[in-house]
Amino acid sequence: MFKNLKISTKLYIGFGLVVFLGLVLAGTNYLSYSGIRKSTVYAQEEEYPVLKKANELILATTEVQQACVTIAATRGQDGLDDGLDIAKAYTDTFNIVLGELIKLDPKHKDQLEKLRKPFKKYYETGIKLANTYIQDGPELGNKMMPQFDSEVEQIDNLINKYYHQTEKSFDSSMGHIENKTVSSSNIGIIIALLATLLGAGIAFYISRLISKPIIKVVGLTNKMNNEFEY
Repeated sequence: MFKNLKISTKLYIGFGLVVFLGLVLAGTNYLSYSGIRKSTVYAQEEEYPVLKKANELILATTEVQQACVTIAATRGQDGLDDGLDIAKAYTDTFNIVLGELIKLDPKHKDQLEKLRKPFKKYYETGIKLANTYIQDGPELGNKMMPQFDSEVEQIDNLINKYYHQTEKSFDSSMGHIENKTVSSSNIGIIIALLATLLGAGIAFYISRLISKPIIKVVGLTNKMNNEFEY
């Protein structure tokens, strides 16, 4: 059936297939990169801010601990008596960041709300520890240190658990974006190769269509010339 078609029709079909593959490649790339862009925007605007705020929680908690421990070590002497103010400032920061996190990550609101009570107890124990060192000296202060260490461990575990699950979610999104990018690239390469092979095949076929009649004409001309010579 294809042999009976006109040459022009065959050419239209051949070039039409190349154009079709080009359109498929363009459409595939558009859909793939639209999905990649959507995933990237979600990671940047939804997940990264949550991860950043979770890191700020860890920082605020660490600074409260550092302030209390510094007072315990120095008993507020030698100009190092601002630890209580620093601890209070970072406690306020913690509560502000926690409120922002709950708005950014409402799915884990209950988990985040459960940080309030342990952190409050941790802060109060740290302030009590610092005041004990200042007012009563190292002997009584040292007796309170195990309790404070226990509070530190508890709040650290709770915050780190939330941070790690947030980090895991963000890493998963980044991995998903990378997989989409690789997949899109592979599909593009395959379609481009098919289009190249098809184009080469069409070019070969066209050259055959053009050269075959010419070869026949040349052959007939030579034959006729030979006959006239005889």
